[in-house]
Amino acid sequence: MNQLSLFEDAEPKKKNEMVIGHNLVIIIDPLDPDQVALKLNGIIIKRANFKDKVSKRVFIVETVELGCIKSQLASCLDLSRQTIHNYLETKQKFGLEGLVHGYTLADSKSLTKQRQLHSEQRSIGNKAKLLAEIRKKEKQERTGQQLKFDFSYVPSGQAREVEKNEQPFQEEHNWERTRYAGAFCYLITLISKWNWLDLVMGYFGAGYKIFMVFLLMAARNTRSIEQLKNVRSREAGIVTGIRKIASKPIVWQWFYSVADQGISEFLKRDYFRYQLRRGIVGMGSWFIDGHLLPYTGHHKVHHGYNTQRRMPIPGQTNMVTCDENGRVIDFEIQEGKGEFCNYIASLYPRLKDELAGCPIMVFDREGYGAPFFSTLVTADIAFVTWDKNVDSAKLFELDDSLFDETFELNNRQYGVYEDKKSFTHTIDVTKEDKHSFTLRRINIWNKTSRRRTSGLAWTGDRDIGTKDCALAILSRWGASENTFKHIKDRGEK
Repeated sequence: MNQLSLFEDAEPKKKNEMVIGHNLVIIIDPLDPDQVALKLNGIIIKRANFKDKVSKRVFIVETVELGCIKSQLASCLDLSRQTIHNYLETKQKFGLEGLVHGYTLADSKSLTKQRQLHSEQRSIGNKAKLLAEIRKKEKQERTGQQLKFDFSYVPSGQAREVEKNEQPFQEEHNWERTRYAGAFCYLITLISKWNWLDLVMGYFGAGYKIFMVFLLMAARNTRSIEQLKNVRSREAGIVTGIRKIASKPIVWQWFYSVADQGISEFLKRDYFRYQLRRGIVGMGSWFIDGHLLPYTGHHKVHHGYNTQRRMPIPGQTNMVTCDENGRVIDFEIQEGKGEFCNYIASLYPRLKDELAGCPIMVFDREGYGAPFFSTLVTADIAFVTWDKNVDSAKLFELDDSLFDETFELNNRQYGVYEDKKSFTHTIDVTKEDKHSFTLRRINIWNKTSRRRTSGLAWTGDRDIGTKDCALAILSRWGASENTFKHIKDRGEK
């Protein structure tokens, strides 16, 4: 038995396709015979418009160089074999220049003589200078006008202009290897999806460079500016578009020139407003938690609380709000232990102009209390949290059949049962002004660990089931809690 070739030169099924050998097929457009394509192993690799003589010559020469049979190529293109032979000799003797300008060996075999004969067809001047002028003109058209976006740029109300020579990625260079190329993945997303670069340039002008350094540090897990001494400044500068990372003292100057302006809060709020307006983050359930930022310096500062050590230590508290997927919606760094309840109560009023409705605020027992619950209910802010001082023994006295709604989460089986819990908050003692309200109590039975506990919810007139409330509070540990702690990947939970 004869061995068959992997790709046979079989006759094409279409009339406008002609085999020319070595798995090559010429395709001629039946509606426009001047439109020709070349297919190799079933894949189109070249196209040409034969109305353009230069394109035609180059197409024919490159097709022959791929190994086609000249006689078959001449037949399907209605050319003589001598014409193809002349094209090949011209390319061999004079290169692409000869094909482009129509040199023929019949006129002369001297390149100098051919250039004299075809001087009117050839472009005049230094090619490098011409190309440089073309590139310069294109760059001016691209960067001549700085893009403006719908950001507030508080307090001036106007975006700060950046000089052309200070704008990012102004330097032209050939392809270069760099060990920091991974940072570009973050940069592309921030520029294209979040308009992050335009935001920081609008607020800080040329001070955007320090943010490029921060981006590099985040991508490389560099924990301090001091560690920049280990960064190859030129390689990193190419990726971040600022030519080179400056020396450490200059980077600190960049940092303080931006920090001393005191407008980072405006930038931060504009950034979060833009996320919500574009629908980049979720708007269903918001998970809120406080994270300690310890301070180890010599200055006297307020104390925060370390939940792992269960003791107060110097520092600040970062109030963080995330969506169901752990994407940061908002954060606020407060002195000492911070005002957790005030932060939650102010979150929706501050962002409501960008929202279609109030998300469900999910937080832990730190927000427990009738005064705080009263504030949220009065403001029509939906929330889910853990109940406090739960009597587990009393919960186990409940009949198992009451937990009729079941579900699975993180490989654990749960059952839920809902009842109510009433609260009364005295608003003004002198006027005996009281606010009485009732919350939904979500009793949760972890069948896998054989434990029972309760959560509290207030959802107003929103159609949110018992199971959804339970899922919200049980999911808190996978979203907000570990976004900043980075204990382990959420996918492993």
